[in-house]
Amino acid sequence: MKDLYSNLKKRMNAVDALRIIKKGETYEKLSADLKLSPAIISRYINGRVLPSSKRAEDLLSTIFATHPSSRIIEDFVKIDESGVIDDSDVISNPALLHLLAIECSTVINEKVDVILTVAADGIAFSEELANVYEATLAVVKKERELGIDDFYEETEISFASGIREAFYLPKKLLKKGQKVLIADDLARTGRTIGVLLRMVESAGAIPAGIALIISTKNATVGVPQELKKYIGLEVA
Repeated sequence: MKDLYSNLKKRMNAVDALRIIKKGETYEKLSADLKLSPAIISRYINGRVLPSSKRAEDLLSTIFATHPSSRIIEDFVKIDESGVIDDSDVISNPALLHLLAIECSTVINEKVDVILTVAADGIAFSEELANVYEATLAVVKKERELGIDDFYEETEISFASGIREAFYLPKKLLKKGQKVLIADDLARTGRTIGVLLRMVESAGAIPAGIALIISTKNATVGVPQELKKYIGLEVA
């Protein structure tokens, strides 16, 4: 039954991706990009029929080849003269976040048990990832939650203030042997990624990769190459 559900979800993800990119395209342009007739594309978008499993895989591959996330994200991101990145138009766009989560699942195409993030703007993207991967969501916070005794705890010096900050995650949310996808909307310095990687190690869990919507080039310098699996847009 689970295989049947996963297969159906993949086919529906292909239709979701198609609907999202259609908002900025004509049927004729999509037809040329996807090598499908406008009539077939219309039937998928309007919900009259679902693509087969094989067609869904081909559709997703072609959609993300012809509509790379970097190009889509660039239209929503603002970077001022001092280099400050404003991604508020990305994280407030549920359709775009869903599209990016679907794309991530085609890049990191494996079973994931937990999506791990920090309590900040990356939660919305992480929720979409948890939905697409059918995984649980674990959110690291800067304060202990009341009523919980056992936490993973990591500290990191704040880039802005120079003060050492503490990060906490209830141990019940992350278990030994679980496959973990670390996610965030924006990686500026890489310090948050470091905190999350250390928590995964402390739990005896297995990092499946890192998924970032936007990252500066310096943010992932210390991250093992095999974990740099999904970065929507890399900036200087």
